[in-house]
Amino acid sequence: MFKWALENEKGGLVRNIAKDVPKLKHTTKGHHPWTDAEREQYKARHPVGTMARLAYELFFHTGQRIGDVWNFGPHHIINGMLVFTQEKNKARKPVQLELPIMPDLQTALNAIKTGVQTFLVRHDGESFASKKSFANWFKDRCKEAGLPDRCSAHGIRKASATFHANNGATTIELMAVHGWRSLRSAEGYVRAANQKELATRAMKRGIAKG
Repeated sequence: MFKWALENEKGGLVRNIAKDVPKLKHTTKGHHPWTDAEREQYKARHPVGTMARLAYELFFHTGQRIGDVWNFGPHHIINGMLVFTQEKNKARKPVQLELPIMPDLQTALNAIKTGVQTFLVRHDGESFASKKSFANWFKDRCKEAGLPDRCSAHGIRKASATFHANNGATTIELMAVHGWRSLRSAEGYVRAANQKELATRAMKRGIAKG
């Protein structure tokens, strides 16, 4: 608003006073990454052959956001790969990914009748009307599994990144899977995995010599 007032004579301003206001400092830990125990609890409640389990496998084995998982369908499978453009920043800076379909995901796909346009469908066989309605549906499935409110769909994306990092994935590899453009997004997961590995190795040496 102040910028407009400066650029227009009728605004009556000679200085943008908004620039003098310091930015509010806000810190957050973000979405809670699902623990191994939480992932197993969800899978125990929703076995292979249910739509709820397919949703989980799509989240975990693609590492994608809810807008992408909601939209995944048979037409995205090309030559055995899941090929798609991420929904986020699709209009400005599109990120196209090709991901292998992991065995657990393939098993879940084979075990249930999916939709024609989208893999995930409602009980009536129709695709979810929006990613918001799908998000609400998935939240209910988490509640059915007895998971705390902190467990969200995005938390599985973070759990996926943690899983791959703990299994030796590099920063560049995590970026290739999750579609991050910046190193910063992936480095935190790699640092945490490296810290765990280095600490374990150091303490095991200490036990051996103690």
